[in-house]
Amino acid sequence: MTETPDETNGTPPWPPLQEPLDFPDLPDPSAPHQEEEQGDAPAGPEFILRLGSAEYMLEISLLTQWVDDLLIPTYLSDRIPSSTALWCPTWWEHDEAVARLHGLWFEWQQWTDPEAGGLTGPGTWHRDCLDPAMRELRAPDGPFSRCMHSPDKPVHRSAKPVAWNLPDPVEQSLFVA
Repeated sequence: MTETPDETNGTPPWPPLQEPLDFPDLPDPSAPHQEEEQGDAPAGPEFILRLGSAEYMLEISLLTQWVDDLLIPTYLSDRIPSSTALWCPTWWEHDEAVARLHGLWFEWQQWTDPEAGGLTGPGTWHRDCLDPAMRELRAPDGPFSRCMHSPDKPVHRSAKPVAWNLPDPVEQSLFVA
């Protein structure tokens, strides 16, 4: 039986709160609004493709651990790659895949933290983060599209372009008007 407000006086059958709820992380709505100076804003994580080589190597090793230990065993181990649902075993050689997986990893860290995501955080992460990211990564025209055309013959082709054969600076000056 569902509890409903008492029909005679409109009061709920549960007792009223004795103390107001305290949400310490939320700003006080009665406090005057102050603009944050740009220098006061907390720095967020750096986009992985903009990191220097030492920082990139550390970050890619942490990301690889998450992908290998959580993402692949949980979400890809029972799914066979196909021409419509691709996956490259050397995903770290694809900048787009690295960027998308790095963002997904950050979102996972936030949404699975009970203090940040609450009880619905994991569900929100699946719906809003994991599912769209995996659709993009595994799409027939996604970052792995050059790698695999048949699950029977997995082939890796790096998405990194071959360096342009530009003329040296002296020869380049011949083309400048």
